[in-house]
Amino acid sequence: MQHRERNVVRALIVSPDATVLLVKIVLGDRSFWITPGGGMENQENAQTALLRELKEEIGRDNWSIGPAVWTRNHTFDFEGETLTQHETFYWVRSEHFIPPEQMPDPHENQYFGGFKWWTVDELMTSGEVFAPRKIASCLQGILDAGFPESPFNVGR
Repeated sequence: MQHRERNVVRALIVSPDATVLLVKIVLGDRSFWITPGGGMENQENAQTALLRELKEEIGRDNWSIGPAVWTRNHTFDFEGETLTQHETFYWVRSEHFIPPEQMPDPHENQYFGGFKWWTVDELMTSGEVFAPRKIASCLQGILDAGFPESPFNVGR
């Protein structure tokens, strides 16, 4: 199996009522919730890549990208190759909105299981799988104490 590394940008989209927008990914017999985002292409900088990914996944391009707050490294098998992703999560403040029922990009849409706004309490008590696993406690940390001085690794 071929191995590839890629840099990924993710949006931690948080509403004024402290809910976070996550997307459900469905891969055969398993599913999990992640923050919107994806791989950086060619010579894109992080903000350009994140704006492109949000347009592809959510269909909106009026985002205000805030600071990088978390990092995560993750290796997994996908579509016949092993990927190692170096993820950076950016804070994106947004008014609450109704997300699309499907992703505008057909390639992205094939693994799409829906969007949902989650409260921290829902994240903490849900039986669903989240990536990163500690999203609830890390999000609560920012809501309580503000942005970290520099992005920190949130683990798996």
